[in-house]
Amino acid sequence: MGKLYSISRRDVPALDALDNGDDGGNFGGMEARIVRLETLAEVTEKTLADIKGDVREIRKDTKDIRKELSAAKVWALILLGTGWISLVGVMAKGFGWTK
Repeated sequence: MGKLYSISRRDVPALDALDNGDDGGNFGGMEARIVRLETLAEVTEKTLADIKGDVREIRKDTKDIRKELSAAKVWALILLGTGWISLVGVMAKGFGWTK
């Protein structure tokens, strides 16, 4: 079996930069970091809720626009059909196809 090694503060200089908390762990500034992360999570959650609301609004607006376009298409077809019928009528009269 291999040799077991122990790591001390002397072996890892970065450990000296960490503060010892009241509970004996090395969590220097951890509480402040957690508060920042929680605040960021809350802000992100609110922003996401706003985005979801905006997407719902856009979907509703898009649905309304599609309905309006469908009505416009129907009117366009009616006008186009009427135009063709009128054109054929004028041509028929001009060429003497009708009496």
